[in-house]
Amino acid sequence: MKNNWDKLFGKKDFSYYSKSYNLKKYDNNFLNSFNQAKVIYPELNKQKFREILKFIEKIIKFKKKSSLLDFGSGNGCFLNFFIKKFALKNNISLEVSKNLIDLQKRELKFTKFIKTNSKEFKIDKIKDFKVNASICLSCFQYFKSYKYARKVMEFLLRVSKNVILIYDIKDFNKKKHYRDSVRLRQNLTKSEFFKKYKNFPLRYYRRSFFSNILSKNKHKTTFKYYFLKLPNSATDNKYGYCLIILRKNI
Repeated sequence: MKNNWDKLFGKKDFSYYSKSYNLKKYDNNFLNSFNQAKVIYPELNKQKFREILKFIEKIIKFKKKSSLLDFGSGNGCFLNFFIKKFALKNNISLEVSKNLIDLQKRELKFTKFIKTNSKEFKIDKIKDFKVNASICLSCFQYFKSYKYARKVMEFLLRVSKNVILIYDIKDFNKKKHYRDSVRLRQNLTKSEFFKKYKNFPLRYYRRSFFSNILSKNKHKTTFKYYFLKLPNSATDNKYGYCLIILRKNI
């Protein structure tokens, strides 16, 4: 089975890019970020977006002029909001699509942009403890392998000073229910669903996948972690969960 998510995300006619490119800009940080987010999450309304932002802010506990890394930053909707609200500096945006990075560069300041490659993980240029916080939102399901996911985890643990939020991890135990919900939402038969997503598989995770990484000797004395339900306002909140990782010395 192929995994063509990267190829899809990289196309100029892909909706994340094409619909974000000509969005009208307002003198309102929330409204601009909401319109960007709605491209990726069409079912969003303003109240749901506010609740998700508050959920993230409660976990990250942003401080003025601190730094943020966003792994799989998409069109930059969350980075855009938090950078402007908290005057964040020395931020890092990692994204697999060059087109989306170019789009972000038009809007985001105080940010270093890095194109990732899901075939092999080579991000050694970023120093240890480079950023105060890292977020990875609705991204782990698109990774090509569990090996790659482990490398992303090790990277986030290395570069983050204080806190990491991995948001919307697709639950292995709810895989069938999630697939059925997507299929019914799109009014597809089982065969139509299989044909449509044959080369676009999603990756699901048991909680033990993360616990095993964080229980290693080199990590268990350094980090504490817990799992959290997705907020009710999140899309498909019944089928995913969040992981929050805190460095113990903070």
